Amino acid sequence: MAGRGFDQTSAWIVSVMLSGGVFTGIYFGVGYVAKKQAHKSESSEGGHANAGHEAPASGHEAPASGHEAPASGHEAPASGHEAPASGHEAPASGHEAPASGHETPKSSGAAHWGYTGEHGQSHWAGMDERNKACAGRRQSPVDIDHSKTTSGLKPIQFNYKQSAVTVKNAGHAVQVDFPPGNWIALNGERYDLLQFHFHVPSEHRVEGSQYEMEVHLVHKNAHDELAVVGVFFKDGAENKILSPVWSIIPPKPAMAAKPIKFNPSQLLPKLRRYVTYEGSLTTPPCSEVVTWLVMQEAITASASQFDTIVKTHGFNARDAQPLYGRELQRSAN
Repeated sequence: MAGRGFDQTSAWIVSVMLSGGVFTGIYFGVGYVAKKQAHKSESSEGGHANAGHEAPASGHEAPASGHEAPASGHEAPASGHEAPASGHEAPASGHEAPASGHETPKSSGAAHWGYTGEHGQSHWAGMDERNKACAGRRQSPVDIDHSKTTSGLKPIQFNYKQSAVTVKNAGHAVQVDFPPGNWIALNGERYDLLQFHFHVPSEHRVEGSQYEMEVHLVHKNAHDELAVVGVFFKDGAENKILSPVWSIIPPKPAMAAKPIKFNPSQLLPKLRRYVTYEGSLTTPPCSEVVTWLVMQEAITASASQFDTIVKTHGFNARDAQPLYGRELQRSAN
């Protein structure tokens, strides 16, 4: 499928040398190409090699940058994958938004975690008693196979408006917190928008392939149940909507920028078709409390915008999880 290409490597020119455990890379185009190769090697050693750790797609070709990849293969902030200093900051809006830049509810004293290595995703369930759900049977993300979806769903009612939002570095993701006033209606139930954050590459797969990036818009209803809208980004022209956010991303965890105006409806594709299933948070404690609403249409962003996330946090996508018989449903429009 055009626009999904983390499983297509032929159009990329990457020179990689692994010697004595030291990674060097001369690469053309965006910086995360070489870093992705290092991530793939590290993940494979940890038993996580899969479609989510392959080189990015073609379509990013650019003149040689002349940059050299860092020795570690991860151009991450000084803190690496550390969580925010407090780990439990509430957004400026007063919502009790999920911590760590993801859907995760507050969990005081949660163990340090990351995506690879000894604190990587294969170890999440055993790192902390509160993370047992990470080994559950309703985990997210998943691989969306359209041949196995059923149709007949009603459209999601979006009630988004321009709001004063706070951009922060939440340790594992760039997060944008919202004040009250934005919400969706799903089967007559209202879910208020708390925040959105980004994953590179996409966490959900579509028939085995990943997009370059995915944004998760996290909503909560009056019963503390979550509904998360996922939107894919594919390689293309610079996304002007993201530019104000990208320009003020704090360099260190637990830092927040001054509020800016942002309308979340600008993150939605023109066609609002979606796939839904019952799943979980994609970060510890992996609680199985999420109704996922993954948009079928992708929007575009530039290679340099994807690279900004990698430079800030490294690659922050969880591997696809087994469906274990769960049904995926698809809307007609």
